[in-house]
Amino acid sequence: MFGKCDFVSFELGKFLREILKPNANFIEIALSDKVLYSSKYHEDVKEIAYNCICKKLYHHWKGFVSHLKKLCEKESYNNPKTLLYILKAYYQGILCLDREEFKPDFSSFRCLDCYDEDIVSHLFECKVNKKPVDDSYKEKIKSYFYELDVLLDESYKNSNLIDEPSKTAKIKAIELYKKLYFGDVRE
Repeated sequence: MFGKCDFVSFELGKFLREILKPNANFIEIALSDKVLYSSKYHEDVKEIAYNCICKKLYHHWKGFVSHLKKLCEKESYNNPKTLLYILKAYYQGILCLDREEFKPDFSSFRCLDCYDEDIVSHLFECKVNKKPVDDSYKEKIKSYFYELDVLLDESYKNSNLIDEPSKTAKIKAIELYKKLYFGDVRE
């Protein structure tokens, strides 16, 4: 059986700083239903993460997509995993900015009008079978990424989300960090 979880408070501090930036990857981890280990502080972290869902996340998704698109060019759009990461960022960004929902997986994105089942299915099939992307899909994917880029920009411009993480999130993050740093976290 496993012993107690060894926890270092600076790990939580780093995690909270990333949530407050806001970093969509860390917000996704905090809000995920797939939790391996939890503590009595998990709900506090989730509340902080919810209060960090804001328009500023757009810059995270936009930068992530830009970086991965450069990688796709080097890979000649052959790697389905990279292409799926790009789609996930686009879909997550559009869903979040339009509907104020933060969802972590592809099944959550089917509600979007821009969701392309054909492309998603093909990429997952390639990934599972460890095959490169079929040449007949490459131009379609490049064109689709252009459309999604425009949609993400429009979603940002029209979003009703707050611009930055809330002051409440910042205060609660500081309070939680102090509580954990100065208290016994191995209760």
